[in-house]
Amino acid sequence: MAPDISEKDLYEVLGVLQDATVSEIKKAYRKKALTCHPDKNPDNPRAAKEWEELSKALEILADSEARAAYDKVLKARKANELRNRALESKRRKVKEELEAREAAFREEQDRSKGRDAAQQLKAVIKRLQEEGSRILAEEQRLLKEELQREGSGLRQEEDDPPRLKLKWKSKKSDDTNGGYSYDVLYRTLLKYGPITNLLVSSKKKGSAVVEFGTSRAAELAVQNESGLSTNPLELSWLSGQPKAATVAPSSSAQPPNSNADDDFESLVLQRLKSAGRQQRCGGQHAEEDKDVRQSAPQDGSRTSDFAAKEQYLRHTEDIASVPEDLLTSGDRAETVCSQEGSILQEGRPDRDCDTFKTSNSGRTEARDYESLALRRMRQVAERQKLIEQMAREDAGET
Repeated sequence: MAPDISEKDLYEVLGVLQDATVSEIKKAYRKKALTCHPDKNPDNPRAAKEWEELSKALEILADSEARAAYDKVLKARKANELRNRALESKRRKVKEELEAREAAFREEQDRSKGRDAAQQLKAVIKRLQEEGSRILAEEQRLLKEELQREGSGLRQEEDDPPRLKLKWKSKKSDDTNGGYSYDVLYRTLLKYGPITNLLVSSKKKGSAVVEFGTSRAAELAVQNESGLSTNPLELSWLSGQPKAATVAPSSSAQPPNSNADDDFESLVLQRLKSAGRQQRCGGQHAEEDKDVRQSAPQDGSRTSDFAAKEQYLRHTEDIASVPEDLLTSGDRAETVCSQEGSILQEGRPDRDCDTFKTSNSGRTEARDYESLALRRMRQVAERQKLIEQMAREDAGET
């Protein structure tokens, strides 16, 4: 029995049942032979092989002993197939159960990892929030302290701003004004701190007045600035000198008319202060003005110069006409700042008005900013009048 034939189901090859008789097997063979004979199927390449299988099937099944042996082999093969099929089904079931358990285990691990990651994220967020709260509280504390320091400094300098008088040698015919112009002076003094006002006299050569934003800046300028090496600057205090400061002017040499200038500048400052107080004490201005005029020098060598400068004081009378409502609102104080910025000439130093915006968080801060607004308005009026006076004096000379 050929190995390839034993592996086939010969009953299936002939198309009969396993309990078919020999006559039925032969009849099936003859019927199949008509369709499988190679001579009748020249175009079928498998005809010869099918004919051979058909002949072998008839040879085995027609012999009783060969058929009995073949039946045993066929029965054992089918039993083995059944066992394998059962084992395969059980194996497949076990495999599916194992895969299901593995999938459940992985899913549980993923959920556990997700919970751990979520907890870690929450812990990180909480830590960042706590750190941010601490940082925010520290920044707020520092900002509050800075505002308190600035408010204290503003109250100290409100009625007595730090002003310095600048002098240098310059001839009337010198168009360069001794090498000092507005830009040169501004750049020279700006390194010590913010400059609020800077006025260079166009009538009197070699003279200027500067107002710093802080007393410390003015003090540093007095202590360290000497100007050009070819034409040194002489700096001296006009107002706002710190009480603890005992710094002398950079040079003790003064022109002959320096005392008259000092008297005049002091008179200007007194007049400005009296104009501001007139808002609250209406009847005091005339008496103070009388006292101030009586303090003018009487000697003949300084009377003419002082009298000419006295004319300037008449133009400061309208400073006291500040509207009352400007002194009662922090918001209007901010408006005054914006208006003063439009009055100043382009390129002139000025403080940023946003620095003085108030949050109206308390009456004390509101009063500070309102006082600051009044001070800034006085400075604008003083500057404007001084410019107009200088222009008129220049026009009179021509």
